[in-house]
Amino acid sequence: MRARRCRRGDLPRIAAEAWVDPSRRIHLCGETAYVPVREGCAWDTELPERMPYRGRGFQRLGDVIVLHGRPPDAGELAAIVAWERPRGILHLRSLEGATRTPETVLLYGTCGEVCQRENGCRYWLDPERVMFAQGNREERARMGAVVRESRRCERIADLCAGIGYFTVPMARSGGDVHAIELNPVAFRYLERNVAENGVQDRVQCSCGDCRDLLEGWSWHCSCQNDAYAISPLASALFDAAPVEAVTIWSGMAEARLSEIPEDWETAARQLGNAIRKHVASGLPAVLPEVFEGLPSESELARLARQAVEREINPVVRAHGGAIQVESVRGNTLFLRMEGGCQGCSASSVTLRMGVERSLREAVPGLGAVVDLTDHAGGANPYL
Repeated sequence: MRARRCRRGDLPRIAAEAWVDPSRRIHLCGETAYVPVREGCAWDTELPERMPYRGRGFQRLGDVIVLHGRPPDAGELAAIVAWERPRGILHLRSLEGATRTPETVLLYGTCGEVCQRENGCRYWLDPERVMFAQGNREERARMGAVVRESRRCERIADLCAGIGYFTVPMARSGGDVHAIELNPVAFRYLERNVAENGVQDRVQCSCGDCRDLLEGWSWHCSCQNDAYAISPLASALFDAAPVEAVTIWSGMAEARLSEIPEDWETAARQLGNAIRKHVASGLPAVLPEVFEGLPSESELARLARQAVEREINPVVRAHGGAIQVESVRGNTLFLRMEGGCQGCSASSVTLRMGVERSLREAVPGLGAVVDLTDHAGGANPYL
């Protein structure tokens, strides 16, 4: 390969020069860069052509290599070092817990922060401390294109934003994004990457559980006539399938069916088509005037706690469980199931058929009822 020698630090300046051959990779050796030259342009060094790499697959993040699956053997590690000349190589053993924290082993060199460039975006991260999904590159580009081609200012909730994988391309395409991340380390990189890509004016960053942080206004309907009068989205869902009730909250729509369909795939396809047609229409999911005159958050919380203590918990405690009202945001109620209800196989039935029905009768204007329970925790969970 014919190339020109230059300093590594000069690469941003010369990237657009006419003599640079962008179809070939730049070779780095310490602080020296060997930049491939187009045919017919001046060159000052010639590098031998490398044999094609035929070893195991890997993920490259900046100048660090991440290996997934089984640990590499010595030959595989040596082949990757010779081919990529990375600063370091990590073996990703697992991703732990709700924060998806990497458990890694450093196999070669050093690690630390890297800058990953992708689809015109720059992502800073430390691969030893936060994850970077290797399989979503095309989907990240597609979501940016979806926002760009919608031709209107989209409002987007990125519920598990990480370091900004989807937030940044969607904001760069013109969307207004509420980006929420539970992992505090990933959240710091999220804020940094939002600033690095110049989309601070389009992104609201929040650190915490998305179930607690999203805007709290929601709407529930179990009457088709109410749906026709108040919610274009709910009316479309009632028309699409045998729907018993619809709850709309934080960019999500939950449709409960009144009967078990003979073909679940057909029912899901019908509901999905109804949602897509509604989104394309540009109509609101719920008419905004429905939220005018609702009771305050404190009044809704008072009524909910009163109903729980007087009507619900006496029944639930007889079976070894309890219901705890955590908070109200807007008109959305957050609760936890305790004791025997935590991890119980019938917890979802208890919530929807018993607890929620009683709450709706006692609390006017109540929207979504959200279960915050960790059903996989506890001493002996069924789930």
